[in-house]
This record gives sequence, structure tokens and C-alpha cells, in this order.
Amino acid sequence: QNTDPPLWSNSLNYGSACAKWKTDYELPWCFVGFDSICPDRHQRPGGRNIYNGRGSHQLDGMSQQYRSSLPCDEEGQDEILEESGKTCRILDRALDILCFLDMILRF
Repeated sequence: QNTDPPLWSNSLNYGSACAKWKTDYELPWCFVGFDSICPDRHQRPGGRNIYNGRGSHQLDGMSQQYRSSLPCDEEGQDEILEESGKTCRILDRALDILCFLDMILRF
């Protein structure tokens, strides 16, 4: 399997950076911590961490890992943030106008 970055022979770097680690994945992803705030984080299927049976036996008891695509799409996040800001400003102006009209009509 070809991945970018290249997968080590012991596979211990699997998911360590943003990449399409398998060819059937649509988006690049990386592992994130169990306490990550990424809303799209999800556990690996099967309930096992990637170290089970690989490397040192001390790694077998490690907590389940989560993966997420959000850290890999910073440009997309910037676009969403910019669009959200525009929408918020439009709504803010509209509500300002409504409040102003309400004050005028009350006098």
C-alpha cells in the first residue's frame, strides 16, 4: 500500500500525520486524542488500538485512538469561518435595524 507519508515497516507511524492512509478513504485524516474537540472524531472499528500485537507489549494496553479529518483541512475551516462571519454580520445588522425601528415606533 502506497501512502504519503510512507508507512514504516512496523506500521507505527500509521495515522501520525494528515494523509490518505488507505486508498478507499475520501479525505486525509490523522489520529487525535481521546479528549479532542474535533466533532468528527471517531474510534477505529473493532475497538482495538493500532499497536495491539505490534512493537513492544507495553503498547498493547494503550487507550483506543480516534481519527479525524478536521485538523487536515485548515483551508476549508478558514472558508467556513469567513462565511459564518459574513452571515453573522448580516444578521446583526438586520437585528440592529429592527431594534431601531422598534424604538422609533414606541415613541
